Amino acid sequence: MRSREAILLLLALALLGARPGYDAGAPVLSAGVCPGEIVACSAPTARAWRDAAAYAIPLRMTPPHKSSDELPQQSIDTLEVRALAAEDGLAIRLAWHDESVDLAPAQTGQIGSFPDSVAVQLPVVGESEVLPALAMGSAERPVNIWRWSAGVEEAEESVAEGFGKLRAVAEPTPVGASGQRDGAGWVVTLWRPYA
Repeated sequence: MRSREAILLLLALALLGARPGYDAGAPVLSAGVCPGEIVACSAPTARAWRDAAAYAIPLRMTPPHKSSDELPQQSIDTLEVRALAAEDGLAIRLAWHDESVDLAPAQTGQIGSFPDSVAVQLPVVGESEVLPALAMGSAERPVNIWRWSAGVEEAEESVAEGFGKLRAVAEPTPVGASGQRDGAGWVVTLWRPYA
């Protein structure tokens, strides 16, 4: 089992490392302390989040596949990330401004609509000097992905071994999720026991 520090360091590097815009190197995501069990800090508005350091991650659009494709207008520029560590688990809080509310097709009745979503990827293999690829890992360094979607209070858990090689976890460890609107955007927490 990996230590909390290793998980947080790898999370920080996966989220921030190798991202353009950080000239002096990526900042390290320091976790705040969650008193008691991690579920006590699982709500997006839990008091412990106020004392956890916030990091703003600039987002970049994925370039189009063909040069003739038009680049869509980017509506979300920054993602705020915070982390909390407890004796039994890790929680991550993600917040972003988004004027629109997009829900799943099952809720809207509109086929082909995409819900507001956010995901976190963590290395599957413990301590290593080489990080997994940011684009969904690789066969040598797979990543565990926790994904939340608007209108769903449970995260999807999967493993990726590279772009296009995503599979559901056969016996997932439940990843808790909670999302709510906060003014003109979303605040989402994802949490899970270390074990």
